[in-house]
Amino acid sequence: MTTPQKVEYMAYPRALALAEIAWSPQRAREWAFFKARLPAHLRRLDALGIGYRTPDFLDPEGAR
Repeated sequence: MTTPQKVEYMAYPRALALAEIAWSPQRAREWAFFKARLPAHLRRLDALGIGYRTPDFLDPEGAR
């Protein structure tokens, strides 16, 4: 990847999902719960100025 912006776009929100798997016990991992919390995480990324790809299930029109 040629720019830091491209790295951010490719890394997020994947890094959030990886953290969810790494820090949550297996019995507590639930896709529906993660999806429900994801908009709050994305607002935090927005506040930090981090570029990311909006997941298709949140933006059916495509990435932002």
